[in-house]
Amino acid sequence: MVEKIHQITFHKYLKLGLMMIGYGLMIWFCGPVYQIAGYGLKENFSLPISVAGFLLLIIGIFQKNKVKIKFFGSALLGLLYISLCFGLIMDLFSVEVIRLHDTSLIVANPYFYAVSIIASLWLMILWRT
Repeated sequence: MVEKIHQITFHKYLKLGLMMIGYGLMIWFCGPVYQIAGYGLKENFSLPISVAGFLLLIIGIFQKNKVKIKFFGSALLGLLYISLCFGLIMDLFSVEVIRLHDTSLIVANPYFYAVSIIASLWLMILWRT
């Protein structure tokens, strides 16, 4: 989006590095709910993806296209804004176990808090207008 707004072009390695760092940031917030047969996303994928993204980012910075600090900073802030928000929403996903006498009932609580926060913000905006 920064490219379209400021009429500039980033090198493809720079864009790919930013995307991989954002994906690694999102995976960093995956909890124990995001496991497949005991194989967790956070423990096994967040660091390698982040390191690969950082290396691609460094390679992309030193290519022929010169990157201005202003545009690069706005791209990093956008990455942080989007990836951090999605990562924190993923962190809100939890599974609750409710015990009733002799039985256990597993209740998934997907995104309840995030949806309630977004809904309350919308209600507050609608109420003010």
